[in-house]
Amino acid sequence: MLFDCHVPFGSGLSSSAAIEVSAIAAMCVATNTPLDKPEIAKAAQRAEVEYVGLNCGIMDQYASACGVAGHAMLLDCAAVTCRQIPLRFGEYSLIIANCNKPHNLAESKYNERRSETEMALRTIQTKINVKTLA
Repeated sequence: MLFDCHVPFGSGLSSSAAIEVSAIAAMCVATNTPLDKPEIAKAAQRAEVEYVGLNCGIMDQYASACGVAGHAMLLDCAAVTCRQIPLRFGEYSLIIANCNKPHNLAESKYNERRSETEMALRTIQTKINVKTLA
């Protein structure tokens, strides 16, 4: 499988999620295995957790699998549902720039921070009825 990618790896623009999603989508086509876009996103996230070891959420994979050009995606990570919202910038443009600052979640404290916030949520839930910290 050959990937022609113009998103710099480690740029913080979800390049690993895009590769995971495109690899799974290609395998589905090659093996005639029907998976809808949300299922592809979930499989990609599972691969990141189980094989890369990063206890990531679903946002990056969902954006890669389910994103629609010209739309923002409102993602409910708890329910794992999304809806597309048309973007109308008029005379304005959205610019995404590469600052060349490396971004590597696998080598960061991401898993540790996630564990700490999950522990904080469990502690708060002993006092009040909340589902998430959001």
